[in-house]
Amino acid sequence: MKNWQHIKRKNIDDGSIVVTSMETNEKSLTKLELYEKLAQVEAQINNGEEPLDGEKSL
Repeated sequence: MKNWQHIKRKNIDDGSIVVTSMETNEKSLTKLELYEKLAQVEAQINNGEEPLDGEKSL
């Protein structure tokens, strides 16, 4: 049986509720942050800018 103390509810735009574990939620947020940083670097490259060093940005 799952430990229900680690369950988080998230509201979705249409009003429905999705229940995920804290671990799943944290993994999703980590992926989202990574994708946002990749999009920033892509924009910098497209604008002819020098992208930030990977170790400094992460």
